[in-house]
Amino acid sequence: MEIYEKIAEIAKEKNISKKELVRRILSLEPHLNSTGEIPSEPALYNYLNGNRELKVELIPFIAQALGVFEQELFICNENDKARFYNHLAKTYATLDPEFSELLPYASPILLKHIKLLLRESKAQTQNLMQ
Repeated sequence: MEIYEKIAEIAKEKNISKKELVRRILSLEPHLNSTGEIPSEPALYNYLNGNRELKVELIPFIAQALGVFEQELFICNENDKARFYNHLAKTYATLDPEFSELLPYASPILLKHIKLLLRESKAQTQNLMQ
């Protein structure tokens, strides 16, 4: 799967049209290293349609516009996705050892509540990005 196809897949999952995605990217004012300029709207459509090779410096802006981690643009299957999130959880646990120490003691009800809070946080973050 090409990266422009993965971007389209994520956008579709999140109900973000190409027009909206281009608007979001442009609002972040990405400057290309080669020109120092913000890419034009037609140039962005060409990148997103696979008509032009995607510039690597646009990856962080596209990820932000989609509300995903940059690495998610390169994940092609569920096993890789699970491995990535597992790695993310371990990294967080390393940064906050108390979290990983206490997590095994969380009841199913507490875990359900944590998931609910995280979903709410996700929705708020996505709303702020729009």
